[in-house]
Amino acid sequence: MNIEECKFVDGEVYLFHPADPSCPSEDSLWGMFDKREDGEILLESMTCDLRRFVMRQPLPAVYRYCRLATRKELVDYMTDIAFASVGV
Repeated sequence: MNIEECKFVDGEVYLFHPADPSCPSEDSLWGMFDKREDGEILLESMTCDLRRFVMRQPLPAVYRYCRLATRKELVDYMTDIAFASVGV
């Protein structure tokens, strides 16, 4: 769906894509929603490769579509951010 139409939930993981509304996991940005502020979507954390994570940044403006992560994707995200935080 278009990010402007999405009713984001704090703490949920979403996949974002600039051109594909289906937001395929292999080439989307993954991010944990924090809040909307001053017209921006702020993410608690985000990654494009599930290895390197950026913390507390706005969603880059190029992303137009989003979808809620599946349960499996959520587990992958949480596992990988935990490993990244300890340097594994």
